Amino acid sequence: MNNSVLFILVLYKTKLKESITFASLNKLLHNDILQKQLFIYNNSPEIPITSECGIIQTGSKNEMLVGAYNAGLQYAQDNHFQWIILLDQDTEITAAYIDAVNAFINDPKNAIAAVPTIQNNNRILSPFWYNPNKGPFANKSHQPRHNECLTAFNSGVILQVEFLLNIGGFNTQYPLDYLDYWYFHEIYLLKQEVTILGTTLTHSLSVLNYRDYMTKARYKSLLAGEKRFATQLGKQALCYYKFRLLGRCVKLCIKMPQYIGITLRSILE
Repeated sequence: MNNSVLFILVLYKTKLKESITFASLNKLLHNDILQKQLFIYNNSPEIPITSECGIIQTGSKNEMLVGAYNAGLQYAQDNHFQWIILLDQDTEITAAYIDAVNAFINDPKNAIAAVPTIQNNNRILSPFWYNPNKGPFANKSHQPRHNECLTAFNSGVILQVEFLLNIGGFNTQYPLDYLDYWYFHEIYLLKQEVTILGTTLTHSLSVLNYRDYMTKARYKSLLAGEKRFATQLGKQALCYYKFRLLGRCVKLCIKMPQYIGITLRSILE
């Protein structure tokens, strides 16, 4: 399929009708003339999902993001899709975004990846740039800088299937957190470009709201992903990461003191 796109929507503890992403995307795809298909991965087998609007695959357990993405990538490979688009369950897809996708995939000089701007409560969250030696644990900017690494949140990212297959698919060492940092760092190492789409999506990010969404298990997963990525980048990045954790402990004293012990153990390990 030329310029074919597979949307990969990952659901977790959410019914299909409750997904903001599905509701907004489903309306738009009915009127789109390009070859696009929806692949829905249900990470909660206890919540049955049925729909005629896409391919549905349900894991026997929570396979997290990496399991869902690799399942979608396998489907894309088997069915000769050129591009995949990663979607969380709570991102509102707009007509402007679909237009930007169409423009990108039909550009003969397109890059191997493209990202929208992501915001939450009028605050820009993604994309951003950081010093690859220090990692995203030191200074970072929403303005591009020379020789810095771009990274972006998963939701709304367009990725070339061939590129992903060449790097072995999504890295299972990052089952949930920092998976996006990992594959954007791979793009950086390969000296490939990423296109910034001229469109903005609104996304709800649970890790910004410790009090309402964070659990100890979820926080431990976040720490594991952060530390693994810092270690991958090298000693300097790992040092910056541990200093950042000390600063986080100060904030947690006020917001969520029950997480201080977990954070300190991560520093000392």
